[in-house]
Amino acid sequence: MTCLKILFLFPLYLLLSYTLAAQNKAQIVINDDLQLIPIMEGMYIHLSWTEVTGFGRVGSNGILYVR
Repeated sequence: MTCLKILFLFPLYLLLSYTLAAQNKAQIVINDDLQLIPIMEGMYIHLSWTEVTGFGRVGSNGILYVR
């Protein structure tokens, strides 16, 4: 059973680590509160953060389309 888990989890781990590493290379950092990740030409995912009083730093994301 343990061997079967290793045979399944190890390739999954490699796939996920490769995917996460690929995303970091393409990020465009505007400032500490705004980052862009290109998806395709003219289309980006935005990662943004804002400070909410009494709660702390809150993240949000969305799609940015540049025509």
